[in-house]
Amino acid sequence: MLRAPGHRTFLFDAGSLVQKDIGRRIVSAYLDYRGISALEAIVASHNDTDHINGIPEILQHCRVNHIYAPAIMIEQAHKDQGPAPWLESYLQMQDRTLERFPATPRADESPDSGLSIEQLWPVQGTATPRLSDNNASLVLLITYHHRTILITSDIEQGTQQRLMTLYPDLQPDILLAPHHGSLTTLYDRFLSHLSPKTILCSCGASAFKRGRVIATPTTFHTPRHGAITVTMPRRGRVTMEAWLSTPLTADESSVEDAL
Repeated sequence: MLRAPGHRTFLFDAGSLVQKDIGRRIVSAYLDYRGISALEAIVASHNDTDHINGIPEILQHCRVNHIYAPAIMIEQAHKDQGPAPWLESYLQMQDRTLERFPATPRADESPDSGLSIEQLWPVQGTATPRLSDNNASLVLLITYHHRTILITSDIEQGTQQRLMTLYPDLQPDILLAPHHGSLTTLYDRFLSHLSPKTILCSCGASAFKRGRVIATPTTFHTPRHGAITVTMPRRGRVTMEAWLSTPLTADESSVEDAL
């Protein structure tokens, strides 16, 4: 979730294969805790159940201005491919529809807010070869006064390599780890190419315990650290708040120092 200046709020994906009623029990409960009753947009990254099946419950809970998705997912909804047609059918019953992610989404009413959200992949206006759902995921770069957050959704090795070629100078301050931090689908040079200061890894507890996910000295893992909040002021130090499920060890406390 991104809370932009001017209190516009964007939610990126909402779903789970293991958590029942995640939209109502977890996401909506979190929005209530933060005092958020309206979203500028929900952004669905790609056509996988664990990224979209909580969206209807959130739409029932609060006002949402837009439901964005990549062009390929909207095409899949019309071709009866994957879970996208189910979501589109629900939206149509509410007189809503999936909207293509805009080239310049409105993040703030002020033109000099310093905030932008840019779609890096799939490249807009460019034909792409047949991609798996994961490799067709939206990759978004959030920039706020020269600080950057890269959201990589579920991209795997092929798209990770393409990003390195397309954006050789891409070095985000914060990286949301691709494909839940899976080492199996991680291109071996991807992290060293990006050199992020901090990595946020939203992964399953089992994968984390078995050492199957990205683990660097500056990585936060949701099974270990709980809900993670990054505060990025216009000037000054970036800060991190973690709702810890278990206490940090001395080694892990250095992650916060790295910020």
